[in-house]
Amino acid sequence: MTAYEGNSFSVKFNQSGVRVLVDPWLISDLTFFEQGWAYRGRKKVLGPGRVNVDEVAGETDVILLSQYLDDHTHMPTLERLPKTIPVIAQPEAAARIAPLGFKDVTAIKPGQELPIAGGRLRVRATAGALVGPPWSARQNGF
Repeated sequence: MTAYEGNSFSVKFNQSGVRVLVDPWLISDLTFFEQGWAYRGRKKVLGPGRVNVDEVAGETDVILLSQYLDDHTHMPTLERLPKTIPVIAQPEAAARIAPLGFKDVTAIKPGQELPIAGGRLRVRATAGALVGPPWSARQNGF
């Protein structure tokens, strides 16, 4: 497993060989809905010579997005990643990245399970964080 600070990490499952990139934030600052005046997050691991987005992308079989918020669905990073990498996402995150042009995006809700990488691995969404008012849909855990 490689942690990229915050919510972002990648993991390779040794038995299947499947490489998963979770909630990628690999470049630039973090703002929520492009409102940098309200909040701007920075990572120590980012910067020249630290995280090579092309290298990470080349080592990724699938992207998982657990929430629609920017610290899980970091749009500048997702804009840079190849659109051929399959994405499994919480439904609001799937809708949010639709304009980016990913070729294979699957929305998954808590309780649903999905085979990935030709069936070599299964992903099950669980009930994750409650973001917003109590009547909001829960985000995903995986």
